Amino acid sequence: AGVQETPQAQDKSVDMLGLMLSVSALVALSLGLSFGQSNGLMSGRSLTLFALASVTFALFIMVERRVAHPLVPLSVFRIPTFATANIVGLLAFFGTFPLLTYLTIYFQQFVGLSATRTGFIIVLFPLTFAVCAPLGARLINRFGLRLPIVSGLICSSLGSLSLLLMTTASAPASTSWSIALLGGGLGLSLGALTQAAVSSVPLERSGMASSLIGALRQVGTTLGIALLGTMITSTAYTRVVEQVDSLAVPSATISQFTEALVEGRVPESNVLAPDNDPQELQSVALDAYLTGLHNIFLLAGIVLMSGAMLAWWFIKHPQRQPISGALLQETERESERTIRQQR
Repeated sequence: AGVQETPQAQDKSVDMLGLMLSVSALVALSLGLSFGQSNGLMSGRSLTLFALASVTFALFIMVERRVAHPLVPLSVFRIPTFATANIVGLLAFFGTFPLLTYLTIYFQQFVGLSATRTGFIIVLFPLTFAVCAPLGARLINRFGLRLPIVSGLICSSLGSLSLLLMTTASAPASTSWSIALLGGGLGLSLGALTQAAVSSVPLERSGMASSLIGALRQVGTTLGIALLGTMITSTAYTRVVEQVDSLAVPSATISQFTEALVEGRVPESNVLAPDNDPQELQSVALDAYLTGLHNIFLLAGIVLMSGAMLAWWFIKHPQRQPISGALLQETERESERTIRQQR
């Protein structure tokens, strides 16, 4: 049982074209979303990058279908359990790790917590992640793959949705249990998602399966940071406009203000209206950013719950093979690597 080392043919060439196309598509998509934070998703620059991402991704599919030794054999995605495990893994990381980025900005730049105090709150995520990852691997032996995946994603979803209770008057420490649910739920599902992907393909494809699901998790985190940041920008802009609608403030000034919010900077001078109290500006900034956070918490909760539903419907575990001690240790090491990569 577990992931065994499989011999590789020495004459296989590396699919460099497929590698370059896949990286190019991801970079173009991420840049398009990032530029959308300041210029809007419908700006010429973002639309050009989205078109480039679409073209390069289409070329990647064409190349992978024709080369003798593709970077990603597309035939494996016809296996429902494998395809679902990869999609759910991407959704899981999309809906969890990016939230920590924007919560950290909120606590430090808008609430005024020190880096140390913020760290004591955010550290609950990796701690619960590390505790629950080996527990999830052990649950597979008794209940199969679906229970740890579905229950873990539901926990993370509830953690994200519970953050909607945050208000400008909430104590930062009150989010601790929500952050713990986010990390613990992800850790609970991690080992089962890996096992689902690896055990559903032929033995000689096990290395590829493990690498692919790991890569897609990082893609989920990258896209999550870019897309959710764009959502915060859009929401903050709308919120600021609502609060200063009675003032003659140019739209360019409001855009500059909201860009500063997403970057974690509160404008020091009252750029919206020089005659207003600076404390009012701070209040506008806090309210606008928190409204943006509420939107991404809701989206992340929906994404994570959707992942749980996909796992329940499509992930199977027909063999119910017990997990070896070696694989359990590998799951724990993978958890540690994942935490280090996201810091």
